[in-house]
Amino acid sequence: MSVFLDWNVIMIDNNHGGNWIDRMSIVASDASVEEILKNEKLFTNGIPKRSFGIFKRGFLPAHEDTRNTGRFILSCPPESLKATLVKFTKSKLFTHENVSGIYINKKKELGVWTTTRTRAILDDIQQLLKEIAPTTKHNFSWEDFKDQQSPKVVDPTPTIRPILKKSSSGHLDSLNKDLISYQLVFNGWDLFTTKESKGSWQESISVNEANPTLKKAIDSFRVPNYWKAIFRQGRVPIWEEESNFGRFRKDFKKFEDIEKFLTAFPTSELNDDNYINGIYLSSRQVLDIWLGNCEEKDKARISNNIEKLVGKGWAWESFVEKRKKSALISEFLSTGILKKDGSVESKGTTLKKLFKDKSKDGSVAIYRNQFPEMEEKCFILETKFSTTESEWTSYIYEIFKSLKSHGVPEFKEIIDGVVTRYDEGDSTTIFCMFTYPYRLNISKFEEAQEITINLAQKVKQLIISKLPGTKSLQITCYPHEHENNKVTI
Repeated sequence: MSVFLDWNVIMIDNNHGGNWIDRMSIVASDASVEEILKNEKLFTNGIPKRSFGIFKRGFLPAHEDTRNTGRFILSCPPESLKATLVKFTKSKLFTHENVSGIYINKKKELGVWTTTRTRAILDDIQQLLKEIAPTTKHNFSWEDFKDQQSPKVVDPTPTIRPILKKSSSGHLDSLNKDLISYQLVFNGWDLFTTKESKGSWQESISVNEANPTLKKAIDSFRVPNYWKAIFRQGRVPIWEEESNFGRFRKDFKKFEDIEKFLTAFPTSELNDDNYINGIYLSSRQVLDIWLGNCEEKDKARISNNIEKLVGKGWAWESFVEKRKKSALISEFLSTGILKKDGSVESKGTTLKKLFKDKSKDGSVAIYRNQFPEMEEKCFILETKFSTTESEWTSYIYEIFKSLKSHGVPEFKEIIDGVVTRYDEGDSTTIFCMFTYPYRLNISKFEEAQEITINLAQKVKQLIISKLPGTKSLQITCYPHEHENNKVTI
């Protein structure tokens, strides 16, 4: 028996006017070809009496469903329809990821709807159509929906848009949950997206839309090669934020499984669980569910509800531990170039772009919050080493990258930043680190100096490990107020 498993048979009301989606109702799901042809709502004596679609669950036979890109149309007389549908269920078209459904109208035509505009894929589908066509006299031209699609106006206020008519008994017509849930709204949630890094992570994220519909969320999550997230309003997808406790993670091979989860989420217990901060999808289709601060019993309960909804295989990652291990990353989020006139440019840019933007008269820096300056109780660690002008940026880039990734163990609290520049006069790179050892609750100068000397030894090891030919490197450390108290390491 040929069965359309995980497909819906969607009837289109013959009454014209009104919202196209309002005229749809699902008359069968997981139906066999024989059950479809015997359905009295669709056929009279084997002849279609109305237009209808057989579509993958979650798809609509409508141009307004912007996942549908176009269709192939072939002639299909009533006497050939059964054989054509059977062939379809047994062909590669049935499981093809770029085929959303088939549509039968009263003009004795059958349309195969697609979800791609890539010519090579459309050519592949066209070849497969020849295997199921009732006659060989077809060119299977493809019709693009681009000019027929118009954006839908979405009312963000209700949880479910009132798109369905009620029957005389007061109940919704027989449109199933797939079509209803497609109009759900993530009330009180923000849809975040970014396509490229524009400096620090905080600067690269943006709210794409508040209170997005489920359709908008799914369409956004479907776009490849960049991350996207839905978070409760007031919460952000930044793991450095103390309000984010950790996340459950799962690698999904098929986007259809992610879509099923998103579709089920708004009406599940998870949507009402205030311990859940948001949903995050990486460019590699790793789905995260982020939690706020909660106890172990709450985490266990949420884990159980997630598994009920979308199955097992979720791994837990604590942001608390991640923040401890990578504390220095949050310390050195800022970068910049200090110009001779005292202005700072390229604030917050990436390291690679920082050195690309660098000009000869600028000092390149990585720092905590404000551009590092010599202030009271500041200890300076200073060194210089010979480099060519073309070498110095790559050398400093390696040092800065190590500082952002690993830092200097045990000293992250006292380092405010590093400023470097190239001296054309003697072909050297000058390296200055600004530190504040008194933050470690010490009061004596000798203690502060000892801490700074220990830090200087660590920094020296770091530079030597990254730069060839600097084994004889010396670092001078001294307090800003007393430059005569210099110690050379």
